Amino acid sequence: MEAARIRGSVALVTGGAQGLGEGIAVDLAKRGAKVVIADVNEEKGEAVARRIGGLFVHCDVSKFPDNQAAVQTAVDNYGGLHIVALNAGVAMGNRMGENFDPDAWARTRAINLDGVVYGANAAYPALRASGRGEIIATASVAGLYPVPSDPAYAATKHAVVGLVRALGARWADKGVHVKGLCPSFADTEMIAGIRDKLIDQGFGVLPVESVVDAFMTTLTRGQPGQCWSVVQGERVQPVPLLELPDSLQGGRTQSSGSATGSRPWRNSPSAAPRRTGNRRFGRR
Repeated sequence: MEAARIRGSVALVTGGAQGLGEGIAVDLAKRGAKVVIADVNEEKGEAVARRIGGLFVHCDVSKFPDNQAAVQTAVDNYGGLHIVALNAGVAMGNRMGENFDPDAWARTRAINLDGVVYGANAAYPALRASGRGEIIATASVAGLYPVPSDPAYAATKHAVVGLVRALGARWADKGVHVKGLCPSFADTEMIAGIRDKLIDQGFGVLPVESVVDAFMTTLTRGQPGQCWSVVQGERVQPVPLLELPDSLQGGRTQSSGSATGSRPWRNSPSAAPRRTGNRRFGRR
């Protein structure tokens, strides 16, 4: 989406009551978009909506009907939908093995993965009807690299990355562009209890504003199926995919419904990130 087209567009932001979602919603509104905040936190969500002149709708992203209702709120009040930021997410912590908590796992999966699946599919008809729509799913560097401190979170974010890459190929010719945002640790409430520990261990903690800027870069410059990494001290850029044999690429492309020659999820060689020699996501 060209930056100029944000003005006058209609955006839906899940998890928009605080943290990254709030930052994204505020920035979209400043750029002239009409914004619907979807969240379970009614007090904070309504406050953000009032501040930006938008709307709030209660939405549990783990429930498909709630996602459908959020989309319908945008369509009924603003006449359509053009941008969807699927941002709701939770951490589970190191509760695998002896400490395994099946209820915590179910909640983590439902919000982090089902919320993206439900949100994307609920929005799909309205985005198609708009002529061209954009879906940006917030994944994480935990969807690209191992994160032993929270295996469940990493598993769901890896799944989001896979979903973005597959839907990016499948829906591009329908006018719905699906992209992913993969930030490292952002300075939000999610890491409040471990922030100092992360810094002591050498992890870079990103200001929310940096991730919001990266969201806008992904929205305006990203191609369908791309996942853009946001790491302290590195430029924001799409993460390249492993090259597969042509026979597998062709088969995958045909099954996705895209033209064999297009392969929209493949990044150019020039997009390959510079290797820093460590995996600490911004350690310096």
